[in-house]
Amino acid sequence: MDIFGTTVTVIQEVYNVTMFIRGLVDDIKAMEAVKKEIQDKLEHELFFLLAFKDLFFDKDDAPMRSDRIHGYLKRDVNIILMSLKRTLAEYETVAAKHGLLSQDVSPNLENQVQISSSFNTRVKTKVKDIKRTLDWALFDKEKILKTLAVYSEWTGRLQQTMSLMLLVLASFGRFPLQDSEKSGRAKEIGLADVVKRQRLGKSNPPDEFGVLRGHIVEGSEVLYGSSTKVAKYEDEWCRIGEVLVEYRKYSSELVRASQFKLPDLEQLKVPVRSLAWLLHEASFTESQDGNPLSGQLAIYTFQCLGYIDQPENQRTILLYQLPKSTTPQATNKIITLHDWISVTELGGDPGTVLPKPSLGSRFFLAYALCLTVLNIHSSGWVHKNIWSHGIVMFPSSRPSNTASRNFIPYLTGWDSSRLIAAGTDLVADTKVEPNYYRHPIRQGYPQSPFKVEHDIYALGVVLLEIGLWKTVRSIFKSQIDKATTQGKLPPPELIKGELLEQARDGLPSEMGDLFAKAVERCLTSSFEVGDEAETVGITTSFREHVLDTVTQGLKL
Repeated sequence: MDIFGTTVTVIQEVYNVTMFIRGLVDDIKAMEAVKKEIQDKLEHELFFLLAFKDLFFDKDDAPMRSDRIHGYLKRDVNIILMSLKRTLAEYETVAAKHGLLSQDVSPNLENQVQISSSFNTRVKTKVKDIKRTLDWALFDKEKILKTLAVYSEWTGRLQQTMSLMLLVLASFGRFPLQDSEKSGRAKEIGLADVVKRQRLGKSNPPDEFGVLRGHIVEGSEVLYGSSTKVAKYEDEWCRIGEVLVEYRKYSSELVRASQFKLPDLEQLKVPVRSLAWLLHEASFTESQDGNPLSGQLAIYTFQCLGYIDQPENQRTILLYQLPKSTTPQATNKIITLHDWISVTELGGDPGTVLPKPSLGSRFFLAYALCLTVLNIHSSGWVHKNIWSHGIVMFPSSRPSNTASRNFIPYLTGWDSSRLIAAGTDLVADTKVEPNYYRHPIRQGYPQSPFKVEHDIYALGVVLLEIGLWKTVRSIFKSQIDKATTQGKLPPPELIKGELLEQARDGLPSEMGDLFAKAVERCLTSSFEVGDEAETVGITTSFREHVLDTVTQGLKL
């Protein structure tokens, strides 16, 4: 049987075992206290499996039938489903023993109710016999909930693979999800946000989306050391509220066009308008609540409200909405990741600053950032400006008993972001410290268009900072000071070599060998993929070799 047929078979087997667990739980009186919780989880997973099968297998133009989907993505789907099958192996053995695995009709969304009713009837007729020989440890509350948690992790990973498939297909015109936002199908399998982000990247802002008419209240900005600040914004109706603001300087071309009122002035302002609209419309799942695995497709960032143009100051201001759970006290605690590391590294007053995070908390920070970068790339974007100065630490709505884990890392600095497939300007930037976060061929005068591995490299530098709990600025202080004085960047390969040396020598004792190896992969782009599927191949390999490694540390 080919991989397509094998995968369809595994889906049906997983579906049947899930149905068996649901049916048996319904008849076990001892489960009454947690029955509703377990049944809801099982119902969700059953519907997910059927929606996934319906969209990715059952139609003639479904992705799993497409020659455009590379074999390793199809194999990844098979591996995930086989892992899910192994997660349910003990329950499958019981179901098989009582002849409850075979189905004459392949389940789908249309016949789900009919098959579900028939299957439950079959379980009920055998429930007494099953109970006499049942290993009751299988239906212990903690055992089932733990199994369902692992089940959910695998279906979450499946969601990520599906988003990569959509990225490969690119054109929704020949794909059933082209009307998914209207039909609700993508929402049913948790892909609505990904589909929307991919679609928005190819769309233009509507005519009515323009410059905000309000203004920033003078002197209200806080959060020093970052281009992103908390400020008070007064809108055109004189309503005042707190927002995050991000300052974006005009490019040299825009400065010149503004000064001399050149004909291309408005055209040069289109990119920032498009970016503001995209970040305004895109859905960012607000599952950033401190629960590490609560949102497999989450992007830890802020929702854009719009933008203000300030030609007199030669800049644009992007405005972002604070998380809904924000309190006035919370905004006083906001700090960038860079400043958090810097202050604790220098032994600041523990009564006024966050403490150095525990090992588990540092793994959480690394996990949240890796997940965000993966999902940015899966949505068809590149960020282009990842560094610890642009990561804002925000209080979580779910306090933890560990103070440092009460904070979530939000990625800002979207001013240079674009679609992976879009063109790029090779604009020079010779500021010293920012170049320490850039891939060697992107330092100073870029020698290549921006690619996903350049984001991953920058992420690797931030992961190094988190692991060592030292900033690039402090690690390379003498070099940065000398280069700044001379107005000349160090050789790119020297920077990369010294970052790798820090990763290999310092990280194993701090974060373990696996974390150190993951950071090294980021800095060396060691993702072992061919050129034929560079973006998706690197993204898939990044998930396996970096995100999965970091996820293991969440248990610490």
